[in-house]
This record gives sequence, C-alpha cells and structure tokens, in this order.
Amino acid sequence: MARASKYCIYCGGSPTTREHIWADWLREYIPKTQLNHTASESVVNPDRTVQRVTKRWGGDPRSRRLKIVCGPCNHHWMSGLQTAVKPTLIPMIFGQSIILNQERQQTIAAWAAMSMICAEYFYPNRVTTSVTDRRWLYKNKIAPSNFRIWIGDYERKEWPGHWVHNSLRITEHEGVQSWTVHSDGTPRSNTQAVTFVVGRLFIHAFACPFPEILSAGKIVETVDARLSQIWPPRHSFLIWPPADTLNDREADRLTAAIFNRLDEAGTAFGV
Repeated sequence: MARASKYCIYCGGSPTTREHIWADWLREYIPKTQLNHTASESVVNPDRTVQRVTKRWGGDPRSRRLKIVCGPCNHHWMSGLQTAVKPTLIPMIFGQSIILNQERQQTIAAWAAMSMICAEYFYPNRVTTSVTDRRWLYKNKIAPSNFRIWIGDYERKEWPGHWVHNSLRITEHEGVQSWTVHSDGTPRSNTQAVTFVVGRLFIHAFACPFPEILSAGKIVETVDARLSQIWPPRHSFLIWPPADTLNDREADRLTAAIFNRLDEAGTAFGV
C-alpha cells in the first residue's frame, strides 16, 4: 500500500507535496482513460511458496500521485529533467524516427531512473534503490552507475502491463544472513528489474550493487538480444525506431528474463 513520506526521497527536505508519478504532461499524448486498474504483489519465499495479493483500484494507473518529494525538487531539477526529455521522448512514444546520440540516451536514462525510483513507493516495503543512488541522481542529474537501462519499440495488443517491478536480496557471499528485514519478515531488497511502458517506448532497467553481476553476459543476454542499452551508453548513436518491434509475448517475457537467469544461477551469486 502506498503511503506518504515525511521527507523528500531525493534531498531529504520537507515538507513533501502530493505529485504525479507519471508526468502529468504525458496526458496530452497518452490519454488517461482507464476506469480502473489492477495491481498485484507476489512474494516468493525460500521454500518456493508464493504469497500473492491483488487489489483493484479506481481510475487510470497513470493518474496516481504520491507524497514523496518536496516542492523545490519537484519544481526545479525534476521539472527541468521533464522539459529536457520531451523533444526526445515524444517522438519515441509514437514510434517516430529520431537519432539518439549519447546525450539523448543519457537524458532518457536519467528520466527513466527518476520515474522508476518514484514509482517504487507505491509499495514502500519493496523499495530497492538506496539513499546513495537517490542522492546521486539528485546531485548529478544522471542515472546511477549501478543501473543498466534498455529500451525497445513495443506495439501493444493485449498485454496489460504498464509497470512491473521485481526485487530480491543478493548477498555478497553465499550464506550471509545479516541483512535488515522489514516488519513482515521479508529481507530488504538490493537488486531490482523494472519494466515500464510509455506509449510505444518499452523501458527495462536492472540495478544491482555488485558489478560482477551487471557485467555477467549470461544474466542479461536475453535482454541484450532484443533491446538497446542506453545506460551506460554502448553506441555513439542509435537509429530509432529499431527494425524489430516487440510483441506482447516478448514484452511479457523480457520483464522476468533477468530474474529467471538469476534464479538459475542463484547459488553462484548468494541469492
């Protein structure tokens, strides 16, 4: 259940104000017409049993607001980042042609990081991004170095997903059990894979505190094969849209691709 934060998640200031998680300016390009939406949360226990809770909400999911950032952050650097990304993001929403140089890739990545960090707070007990990474984005206006962000062109048919968040705890050494737990007994996560869709733009991000996992080819190979990595940028420029468009099945499969590989290689990383 989403709840307010007394202090800004970025700068630590107060008071916080209730603001849209999905930029309100997007309504001009993506109408918020859904009468209701469903949110599901699943917890997989060590014995592989699953606890699942599904709740139905009124209204369009892209209209939801949270009280987690302060006015100065919202109206200054966050607003500035929204303004900076518009010339690049709007064509991509409609699958229109655009050249993505490294500066544009960096701006999209920073905007995506800001959006996913805010959206985590719909479920505060599943928040994964560290204070250090939030402060980094606040001070530098670029995505944290332990994030990997990919994008793809997606043509939606029936797949209902708008935002998918997978998180878990990975220990530095196998068997370490010293992490802090939440009040419900679940460990605090430090690794996440997030997918969110804005029009035709499919964004997938993975964040983990251990560089060896981020650079492990087999962990991210499925995502690398279908999406273009924009953070850190791999190419001096990308021609958009790509030749291959994602379908519903591929979009759904990619949301869990990294976590499926982590699950297969779990003991090697101390999952």
